Amino acid sequence: MMKPIIALYHDLKDEHKEKLQEMAPNYSVKVFHEVSEYDLDAVEIILGWNNDWDASILEKMPHLKWIQKETAGMNAIDESVRQSDKLLLSSMSGIHADSISQSVFAFILSYYRGFYQALRDQRDSKWNQEYYADLKQANERVLLIHGTGALSKQMAKVAQVFEMTVYGVNTNGRDVELFDKTVSSDQADSLIEEADIVINTMPLTNDTRDLFDAKYFDLMKEDAIFINVGRGESVVEEDLIDALEESKIAGAYLDVTRVEPLPEESELWQAPNLVITPHSSGAVEHFRDAVFGVFAENLEQYLEDGTLARNQYNYSKDY
Repeated sequence: MMKPIIALYHDLKDEHKEKLQEMAPNYSVKVFHEVSEYDLDAVEIILGWNNDWDASILEKMPHLKWIQKETAGMNAIDESVRQSDKLLLSSMSGIHADSISQSVFAFILSYYRGFYQALRDQRDSKWNQEYYADLKQANERVLLIHGTGALSKQMAKVAQVFEMTVYGVNTNGRDVELFDKTVSSDQADSLIEEADIVINTMPLTNDTRDLFDAKYFDLMKEDAIFINVGRGESVVEEDLIDALEESKIAGAYLDVTRVEPLPEESELWQAPNLVITPHSSGAVEHFRDAVFGVFAENLEQYLEDGTLARNQYNYSKDY
């Protein structure tokens, strides 16, 4: 009888595959390109995912029980697959916390300390001291973070170095360590006008889609900045462009956009005081090591009792 298969959509280090085989001796560990059409019937666990797959793939893999995504977001998995009550789904939420936090604070510090203006002047071979009077410090700013998960907690931890006040928004307003104050989503308006920096870290749900729109930007202070490292569809991009062009807010940083790659004709490229990175803030230097760590922890739990230790997807919450 064929052993059940742990299929790796992307290859791991040899040492990681050997460790998985030691952990699960009753399974075969195979990279997906080694899995034949005949083998698909034996696939029980997949690490990774092809975003072009839909529910039809489940017919080819009738014994599939668990999908471990290699990314934090689950929306790339077709909804027909996500809503299956026969599957365990889990993400890599948390492994990107350090890298995204560093990207966010790289933007904040570069913005406050004038690095973007300095780079423009450098291209023009211009020694310009006029903007020095406008330089600011990050100290004692008010940081408002939508989302209070692992990533947001890491940002709050970094913010403590600059003696920032950190507010958080979550579904029910529950208290969260490292946050000075948290409120529920329906009470967020009470904090927006206080914030010097607004950051979105939330997954895409029906509640977060188009959340950051003209009404939201109108509530922000004129010298505040907006940062999105959550999901592109949470921002009404036309409204953000208008807010920047009309100086309703001072600046913004987007690591995610509604359409990726961002088309050349997008007006975002020309928006004033906007920095765009190509969904790269979460790049982890030792990515495969980090992925293996989460997967191995979940696999150990799965083999013990059929449950997952970390980041199990909840369809009702859609994250």
